[in-house]
Amino acid sequence: MKKQTVKLGLAFALMAMLFTACQKDALINNAVENIQTQSPKNIDLRNTITQCGITISTSGLTVTLIDDSNSANTIVTVTDPGWNFFVEDLCNEHTGDDCTSGSSVTAPSSGNYVVHVQSGGGNCTIDIFLGGCTTDNDNDGVCGDVDCNDNDASVGAAQASGTSCNDGNPNTCNDVIQADGCTCQGVVNDCGETITACDIVVSISGQTITLLESNSPASPPFTIVTVTDPMWNFFVEILCNDHTGDDCELGKSVTVPFGGPYVIHVQSGGGNCTIDVQI
Repeated sequence: MKKQTVKLGLAFALMAMLFTACQKDALINNAVENIQTQSPKNIDLRNTITQCGITISTSGLTVTLIDDSNSANTIVTVTDPGWNFFVEDLCNEHTGDDCTSGSSVTAPSSGNYVVHVQSGGGNCTIDIFLGGCTTDNDNDGVCGDVDCNDNDASVGAAQASGTSCNDGNPNTCNDVIQADGCTCQGVVNDCGETITACDIVVSISGQTITLLESNSPASPPFTIVTVTDPMWNFFVEILCNDHTGDDCELGKSVTVPFGGPYVIHVQSGGGNCTIDVQI
C-alpha cells in the first residue's frame, strides 16, 4: 500500500508540474506560445530570411528560394565561407536557370555557409547556418537565433509580423505580432464599439465617432448631432445638422482631440437626448 501511495504522489506531482508549466506558457509571451519539450540540440528548424532582394528558407541542410524581387539577370550562389569545398548555384538567370520559387540547394554537411546574390543592384551576401542550431540554451527545441527568449523554455519561436495573437490586455483589440517577431501588442481604444441610443447609431473607433444611422421620428427629421466635452468647455463640434444641409447620414464623423469622457447631444423631432461616451 505504501508503494502505491508513493506512485500516486509522484503522478500527482508530475501533473502539477505540467499544469504549472502550461499556466506559465499561457501568461508569458502567449503570442508565441508553443508546446515545449525537452528536445536535443542541433535540431532542424525552418528559418525564413529576407535580405539582398531575395527571400530564402533554410531547413536542415537545404536552402530554398522563396522569392526574388531583384531585377533580371540574378545569380544566387551558396558556398562555404571561403569558397573552398562547396560552391553551387541556387539559380542563374544568365544560363536559363531562372530564380523562381522552389529552387533549392543542399549542402554536404552542417556548418556556416554564405548565400551570394549578384543582380542589377550589385553584389550582396547572406550568412546562414545549415544543419541545426548553433545555440539552444534552454533546450526547448527552438534554435537560439529565432527563439524569443533562449533562456526561458516557456517562450517559443518568433512568428511573422502581423500574425494574430493575444497580448493579455482586455483593453486592446487587433492584437498582432510586431516587427520584432516576438512582441504581441494590440491597439488601445480602437475596438469599434457600437452604440444605439437617442434614435441614432454611432461607432467609436479610437478617438473617432462615426454616425452609422439616424432614425429620428420627425418628418423631415431635422436632426442635429453635436459632440462636446461634458461641460461644453474645450470641445464643441457638429457631427451633422439637417437644418444646414449637413445631412445626418451614414459616414459623418468627428475626431476628438484626446481620450476622456464626451457627450453626444441629439436634437430631433423626438426632443433632446444625450449619450455619455468614454473615448
